[in-house]
Amino acid sequence: AGSTTPGRVTVQGSGAFPYSVGFEVGQTGRFRMPEVLAGPFSVSATIPGAVPLYGSASGTVLPGQTAQVVVQAQPSGTVMAHVVRSDGTTPAFGAEASVITLSGSVARAQVQPDGSFTVRGIPLGPFTVRVRDPLTGELATVVGQSVTTNGQTVDLGTIVLDGQGPSVAF
Repeated sequence: AGSTTPGRVTVQGSGAFPYSVGFEVGQTGRFRMPEVLAGPFSVSATIPGAVPLYGSASGTVLPGQTAQVVVQAQPSGTVMAHVVRSDGTTPAFGAEASVITLSGSVARAQVQPDGSFTVRGIPLGPFTVRVRDPLTGELATVVGQSVTTNGQTVDLGTIVLDGQGPSVAF
């Protein structure tokens, strides 16, 4: 979204004398390397969060010059919902919500007293939401949803937990 963020940065020079330097970047999202070898370089970043996000950029620094690059994190969005118990009205305060991405990454959130949960930083693509209430044992699963554009908020509406335990039919 164009805002700065902390993360882990790796700078790799690929000129006549290759180098690699990694370090943490603070909240400003800015870093400076006062002396590097001239030539082509790449910068990769890992942004921590519910699901780590990644970004990269490349450039060339000329002898005696300064090079600047902007590393953009991969596009992501927000998933939110309101969760109620099987009676259809009681907020499922304390339930555990998991957003599972196509890659298998899992972002977890706890349902708040009003029944809501919000998870930011979900990469573009399909996801599944699973909710489990440890107090009642009630469950819910939401499939077939996707984050399709950068900055999108996917509001799943109200999720009603299922109070019927799993069963097997013969």
